[in-house]
Amino acid sequence: MEAEIVQSERQMAKSRATRLGWILIGHVFLGVGLLGTVIPLLPTTVFLLLAAASYARGSERFYTYLMDHRVFGRLINDWNQHRAMSAGAKRWAIGSVLISITVSTIAVDLIWLRVVLVVIAVFVIAKLLRIPTREDG
Repeated sequence: MEAEIVQSERQMAKSRATRLGWILIGHVFLGVGLLGTVIPLLPTTVFLLLAAASYARGSERFYTYLMDHRVFGRLINDWNQHRAMSAGAKRWAIGSVLISITVSTIAVDLIWLRVVLVVIAVFVIAKLLRIPTREDG
């Protein structure tokens, strides 16, 4: 299920130190992407794409693992191949934004901060809705 990454991104770095650097950068991007799965306003797919590009330069093993991952590989492949999100991923993203903003507005006492949170949620959801949807299946 390997995605088509731009050919130049698939060129493995020549020196061991450079490959280790790319692997480290890939780990950082993957970590931030994983945070994005639980922090709704932090994008996930962007950091997974960066992790895949970094791994493509540093480690065939890490690259293959990420691209073949049943969840993250699908997100990366959807974006690389279709420039779209699956309907399920989009529902998950919008739902998690709604839940986190609702909980945050309940937990905050300041009216102006509640308004800011709602405005941010509206813009994030609007952006998600503008991303093309690829039907599941």
